[in-house]
Amino acid sequence: MAWLMVVLFFLSGLTALIGEVVWMRMLGLVLGNTIWAASAAVAVWMGGMALGSWLGGRLATRSARQLRWYGLAEAVIGAFFLASPTLHRWLLVAGTGVGEDLGSSLAVGMAQRFALAVAALALPTILMGLTLPLLVERMRGRGLAGRVSLLYGINTLGAASGVLIAAYAMLPVLGERGTLAAAALLCGVVAATAFVAEGFVPKAAATTPPVAVAPVQRSFLALVAAMGLSALAAELVWVRILVLHLGSRVYAFALLLGVYLLGVAAGSLLLRALASRIDNPARALARVQLLLAFTLVAQLLALGFTGDLMGALTQVVTLKATFAAVQGVMFTSVALLFLPVTILFGASFPLAVAADPISRSAGAHAGVIAAANTTGGIVGAVAAPFLLVPWIGCQRTLLLLAVVHLGVALVLRRTRAFAFAAVAVLVFGAVVWIALPGDWVLRQASSVDDERTELVD
Repeated sequence: MAWLMVVLFFLSGLTALIGEVVWMRMLGLVLGNTIWAASAAVAVWMGGMALGSWLGGRLATRSARQLRWYGLAEAVIGAFFLASPTLHRWLLVAGTGVGEDLGSSLAVGMAQRFALAVAALALPTILMGLTLPLLVERMRGRGLAGRVSLLYGINTLGAASGVLIAAYAMLPVLGERGTLAAAALLCGVVAATAFVAEGFVPKAAATTPPVAVAPVQRSFLALVAAMGLSALAAELVWVRILVLHLGSRVYAFALLLGVYLLGVAAGSLLLRALASRIDNPARALARVQLLLAFTLVAQLLALGFTGDLMGALTQVVTLKATFAAVQGVMFTSVALLFLPVTILFGASFPLAVAADPISRSAGAHAGVIAAANTTGGIVGAVAAPFLLVPWIGCQRTLLLLAVVHLGVALVLRRTRAFAFAAVAVLVFGAVVWIALPGDWVLRQASSVDDERTELVD
């Protein structure tokens, strides 16, 4: 019956991101469209997910009816989607009294926006966070890494599908109310199926992951948070760079987020295929982090030639510059630039769950690691646009994030050969930092060759 949980969790990811896409649009009317208002909404969304993951890890070990709890969570999420238009009207009324979120009233305005975002999003995001630990605890499998990589990968694949379907199909045809109703219907199907399946899906055997080396135990959750910080910070920096190439089009952000999630899903599912060969998750995680650091530096160099890549793909596309052709060129360009890094991001999470050195149940492992990873993501989502980019710029922020992954790798793997490899990557990054002007990537993006063909949708 593992296939049933896989299908259900794909649909959970699909509906969750459909709801997120719609609600982020709706909250723009309530909170405003400044970067501070958007940050409040994102922080609440991710904070709810982190709290839900932690609670889900505890619930998974205290109840033998994980599927029933999962079904209940999905039912309430569906009810929330149905009630969203009414809730949105209430929030619009409440939002009329919200102060400015700029200048001297920044603290008051942000506090008011944060409170409204909590009122709107706390319940569904906590329930969304519950789901992964519950299913990890219930699923049978050959090992913890295999279970987590399958469920996390398929859920993220559903999330990527939800972003693209919502932006390109559902919202243009159904509008916000119809899109939320369709998501609610799918949540109801998932909930009903989970309730019925509770009596048929066997309990999973306990899985004890390999224990990591002692020095890592106290700092492991901090390392996981650092990985989450880097992943979200990198995504936001990429958006700032690529918006110069893609423009602030309606579909640009959805396309970027969709490719990001597809890469994460691919990395997690690839790890599923390799899980039986991994005898030491901590060592494998360290290797992935080392490779991530190198790939981030190499990707930075590639980002400087994004315009040339899009121009070359435009020449390959011999069809008329229709909407589909434009989107195809954009999608292919973003995929070529981002998939190598995001695949490694996707492999990191299930490896971190399997490498957790503290003795816990399978669901508790998934819940604690997801909470730490998401909490780090909140920090990254705030630090990147408000601190790092204004301080050192987009280009050097990406190089600094590569150093974060190097640090994680060195804490996990303390051997001479590994240290030499890390120093080589560090030297590579230092050369790029020194040799290229700090605004090289942005200047490359803003310079348009006279002979280059630009696609305009």
